[in-house]
Amino acid sequence: MVDIMTPLIINENDFCAGDDFKKRIIDVLYKYFFKQKAGLETIYDEMKKEINADSNLKIKLYPVGGESLNKLALQHIQTNNSIYAGHDLPVWLNDPQSSDIRIMVISQDPRRNEKEMKENNMPTSNVISISTPFGLHFKNWRSHKSKGLVHYLFDDMKNMFCNKKLGIYYTDIYKFRGVDSEDLDTSNLNVYINVLSCEIQLFKPDVILLMGKEAQDAWKTINPAINDTSKTKFIETPHPNARSIIWRKIYPDMQSCSSEKKRRMLLNEINGSLRRLKK
Repeated sequence: MVDIMTPLIINENDFCAGDDFKKRIIDVLYKYFFKQKAGLETIYDEMKKEINADSNLKIKLYPVGGESLNKLALQHIQTNNSIYAGHDLPVWLNDPQSSDIRIMVISQDPRRNEKEMKENNMPTSNVISISTPFGLHFKNWRSHKSKGLVHYLFDDMKNMFCNKKLGIYYTDIYKFRGVDSEDLDTSNLNVYINVLSCEIQLFKPDVILLMGKEAQDAWKTINPAINDTSKTKFIETPHPNARSIIWRKIYPDMQSCSSEKKRRMLLNEINGSLRRLKK
């Protein structure tokens, strides 16, 4: 296993690969959240170009103004009086349409750190900050001790299934969130169900990894409304940032809760689920 503190270098051709799949995902985002497809295409292109770039920033954010947002996105800002609001674009590695194994990682929400927002000089009026789940698009963030846990799954799985083409897709259950101090807004959960259902229909995951209690609790509401998961295996794990006591509660045999131990545990869980899937 590669040292988790070494920033994962992502092949530019792997990042959000597959023009047809990307078009379909952008169509979904455009339908529910945005007014302009071109702006989304530009952000994905910029992320791809900068995927391995060095930077002094902690995380790269893309501000999207009100003129690009639809009613729902603006409503989140106005209803919650958010100083800053966040949205994570779903991202994936390898073209899912040509992958032999497909893993979907579903996290909780695009919660924003107010200090980081200010460091990025984000505007404060009618703006959504665009990032990705776990900051996957940003090299500096991929070396983060806990976030790197999720990023390295792709390389770990490629090594385990070296004769298979692996696709991994990262998304959030809650599509909008303000800063740390704000409560989670569940008023648009029905919309998020529709979006996640579209993502699942397009990606067709073999395994879904639900990371964090909020994602797992929301899934209990969402799952009955999604019809395409009967052949999918599910794994519930703590969020990478969860305290050691939470990890040990789910995995009592974990004597150490280091990032490497967590990483091995997730890898074993996924491998076991894929083996059961073949039976």
